[in-house]
Amino acid sequence: MNVSKKLFVPIGITTAALLAAAAAAFLLRTPPTGDSHATHQPSVPEDRQAPGTQSPAASDRYSEFSSTRHPESSAQVPESSIQNSPSPLLEGLSLAPAFIEQFTVIATPELENYFERHAAVQALTDDLDDHEIKALYRFLLADLPDGEIQKRHDRAIKNDVINRLRAQNETPRGLTDVLVAMFDDSAQDQTIRDYALQQMRAWHEDAPLEERASIREAVSRGMKEDQGSIGGTALLAFRQFEGSGTGDRNGAPNEVKHHALAILHSETTSKLSRITAMQVAAETAPAEIFDTAVRWALDAGATYPLRLSAIAALGKSGSDEAAAILEQLDSLEEPYLQPALQTAYNNLRRAGVEIEFTQSR
Repeated sequence: MNVSKKLFVPIGITTAALLAAAAAAFLLRTPPTGDSHATHQPSVPEDRQAPGTQSPAASDRYSEFSSTRHPESSAQVPESSIQNSPSPLLEGLSLAPAFIEQFTVIATPELENYFERHAAVQALTDDLDDHEIKALYRFLLADLPDGEIQKRHDRAIKNDVINRLRAQNETPRGLTDVLVAMFDDSAQDQTIRDYALQQMRAWHEDAPLEERASIREAVSRGMKEDQGSIGGTALLAFRQFEGSGTGDRNGAPNEVKHHALAILHSETTSKLSRITAMQVAAETAPAEIFDTAVRWALDAGATYPLRLSAIAALGKSGSDEAAAILEQLDSLEEPYLQPALQTAYNNLRRAGVEIEFTQSR
């Protein structure tokens, strides 16, 4: 597989971060900035397992993995390397001492060694054997450590590990199951679950054909979630699968529209996911979300990401009525709205709407 063609998920980029930190960057086409890991920091229930262990539901997903790709590797490793493993995640695996040392750096959540951990992940080879891959799967399925900074670092390291696994010369057996397990573990950190969805979206095209259905099923479950950014992340994945013809049918715009509108109009779904739904619906159902876009854009008490997303949707509507709403917003002379208004005016012009010259035009 040609690694250069793969799409890697950047460290710490969540749907929530793209919207909150970049002010609707998807629509305004500006690069995301800021510490995206700070977006989700949920508390850890007292009954959670200690860091370094797997939840029962998730652990079942990798129990079937065995050494079949490089069976000769186990014969070259001293038995002492198993017995003296520094991490319980390595129990029962035949691993070379060099990998054990490398894995220990990767899986150690101390604050001061973050950059060393990152470097150790990047140094992983493109030809990991099955036992090494299984060790990394166990790390991915383990709970996050205590401490907010350590959690942020572990999220980034796990995202990096997935990228390295996807870059293997041979498709790693079981990666789809692990990503689905990470997402389906309801006790897991919400940001990690969002990352798992993003990685499934990127992995889908490279995943074995027989595994793609389980990815699409996970995405369908994600669109039904109403907390955080997961619903929106799942919607973007669904649009990519169906719109690119990699789903069950060669494009399904009506289904994309249906799910976008369902999320947008749900009063129980988080604003983060509804903003994403506004972005998607602006492309698939501009007339049906026009009133909602007007309401959000004119609401001075709404967050800027909400208002910017609505302004962009109005710009894509191609209507004279949208131009009048934009003029009303332009008269407020709010500096944070000006870039969005300029982009919206330009989109209306391209659609043939005449715009008189004023401040933002």
